[in-house]
Amino acid sequence: MTFQEMVRKFIGNQIEVAVNPSYYEGTLKEVTETVIVIEESTVYGQATEVILNDAQIDYVRVLV
Repeated sequence: MTFQEMVRKFIGNQIEVAVNPSYYEGTLKEVTETVIVIEESTVYGQATEVILNDAQIDYVRVLV
């Protein structure tokens, strides 16, 4: 099982992602061969899509 296959199972779930030196938390929207896309909610309720290159990801944690 590849990293992408494992993470793809959690589409729609809340996750946190560490990409040195940043940290992102949001809903997992999409997983491709090279990127993952999460939707972060802002303080004002607007959502922002964040596209992260999977080669730069330190870890992904699924929030329960």
